[in-house]
Amino acid sequence: MAIRFVLKLIAILVITALLISGSVLAILHTQAGLPMVQLYLTWMTPFRLEAREMTYSLDRPWTLTLSQLELRNKSQPIAKADFLSATLAPKSLLTGPLKLNNLTINGTVVDKPLSLDLPPGLEIDTLAIENLVYSSPTLQLSNAKIQTTRWSVDANGHPNIHGDFQLEAPSAIWHQQTVSKLLVNSFYQNKKWIIKGLSFDLETASVSGRAVWSPDENLTINQLTISNGRLQSAKNTQALLNNTRSFARAHKVQLERLDILDLSADFSEWGVEHLNLSAYDIGFENDTVFWQTGKGTQISFNATLLRSGDYVLADAIAELAVRPDGIDISGLSARFQEGFIRLAGRATKSKLELDDALLSGVSLTFEPEEAEKIYQWWGSLDSVNIGQLTLKHLGLAVYDDSFPIFIEAVNVRGSELTLKHQGQSQMWQGDLTADAALANINRVALMTPFIKMTATDGLWQLQQATLSFRKGQGNAKGSIDLKSPSQQWQFEAQGLGIPTGIYQRWAGLNLPLSGEHDVSLSLSGLATDWKSFSFSLDGSLNAELHNSVLTVDNDSSLENSLESLFTATPQNHSGSEAKTVAVSPIKLVADRGRIKMQSVTVSSTADDTYRMRANWDLVSQKGGIRVTPAPKRVQSGN
Repeated sequence: MAIRFVLKLIAILVITALLISGSVLAILHTQAGLPMVQLYLTWMTPFRLEAREMTYSLDRPWTLTLSQLELRNKSQPIAKADFLSATLAPKSLLTGPLKLNNLTINGTVVDKPLSLDLPPGLEIDTLAIENLVYSSPTLQLSNAKIQTTRWSVDANGHPNIHGDFQLEAPSAIWHQQTVSKLLVNSFYQNKKWIIKGLSFDLETASVSGRAVWSPDENLTINQLTISNGRLQSAKNTQALLNNTRSFARAHKVQLERLDILDLSADFSEWGVEHLNLSAYDIGFENDTVFWQTGKGTQISFNATLLRSGDYVLADAIAELAVRPDGIDISGLSARFQEGFIRLAGRATKSKLELDDALLSGVSLTFEPEEAEKIYQWWGSLDSVNIGQLTLKHLGLAVYDDSFPIFIEAVNVRGSELTLKHQGQSQMWQGDLTADAALANINRVALMTPFIKMTATDGLWQLQQATLSFRKGQGNAKGSIDLKSPSQQWQFEAQGLGIPTGIYQRWAGLNLPLSGEHDVSLSLSGLATDWKSFSFSLDGSLNAELHNSVLTVDNDSSLENSLESLFTATPQNHSGSEAKTVAVSPIKLVADRGRIKMQSVTVSSTADDTYRMRANWDLVSQKGGIRVTPAPKRVQSGN
């Protein structure tokens, strides 16, 4: 009896369920279907649904279609759409939680955060959104298409995707960066996002890539390709650079391969033409680029033009390996500043080692600030070695009012050179010869200067130095043993018609004397430091002056002007005048740092004649010039 009762009860419930289901399905076919769905949604959720039309068919009994709908939270609109189609998974009605086989939305606008309390456990096998207009402070999309699989809501009410994600948008703006034809194809696997394909157009350039996004917010870009474009919008390109830096500051990025194909850009500060570049293994972290150890980050490129400020490289080709501690240059060549350069070697923060360096026909010009940066960089190096150095017809100009330099047609040949050793700028090893067609060093003109020098393990020899001036020529030779603790040195020079102004122009001595002089000089000593130099200086200087003109301050007599010669800095008064003077032969003798100048007569007129004697002690830093009136000659009478 009990079994019959149970079976009858089940039969009654099934018949009742079928009657209710049939009634519900029948109502869904009528105009009452939409109000029933609205009532059900209001009963089950805090939302209220408004729609113009609902479509239902028994051919697809678990699918509802709504058009011109609006979802409200009480009286506040949350979202609108032109079309919505949802297919329920019927099994979820019995087992829970709620699941949709698919949800399709068309024609919706999202321009503010959606305040939706999504039911935990909600699942959607396939979610598709078409004609999406999305706007936020960081991202704007228009007419976008999105499709995802395995979309769900976790226990905290947060949506997640554990399947595929595809995005397509004809245009997008990310942090003020405008792109077009945006395509994203990705899927979630093993707690990582695998980006199988990402592509977009940046102005006329095409960008594509593959990447992996880890849960620890590390991004590994397997491949990034930028091709066939010309960037002309400085604002757009700067936005891209800013976005890249901002992203790198907040995340760790590893770029396994970068390819740039036929890219051009032209901006006020920099530009490129037809750049082709390949790079492997570049990292970014905390707004810093980090390079691979071992073989280093491999970079190769060629371009018809590279421009930075006023400097231009044309037909540039390079193959580099960049490491954390420096850079290896397998080869670099380019047309530069009306000439050609070629380099190969290695460089670190403290060392420069070039196997080959060639500059031909290059014209180098530097402002004082640029020259100072080069001096600072050179000063930061501990060693500089060059296997083969060749400079051909080089032009050099340093526009420094305090010490301008202009040299034309410089030719330099050097081999196995060590130009800086243990932080000291000195030629420690190698052979070097140099000449030029013309030069002007701080307003002293030179013609065809020539220098030849050699060094072997610290023993440096100036084999020949020839300086030709407009009215004369000088020759010099010398040596210094740099490896010796005492650094013994010697120097000899002879010249005829040498400009007298070189001592003030080149050495900074207060000797405002123009004209020419013949000179013979022989000096020797030690150069470990200033103290050893002062104790050891020996030698002599003999000079005869011609066509001498002395610049005298207006408020100073000739006698006072002579007494102030060779002071540390030139005197600076309100005005001056040039006086033609006659100077008797000069002889200076140095003996262990004590320098003596024998009596010299200086006269500007017959009644304005003085004798000069001088003694200097380099050790005690004492001494100076003593000037006395010269005895007047007594003329014999008739």
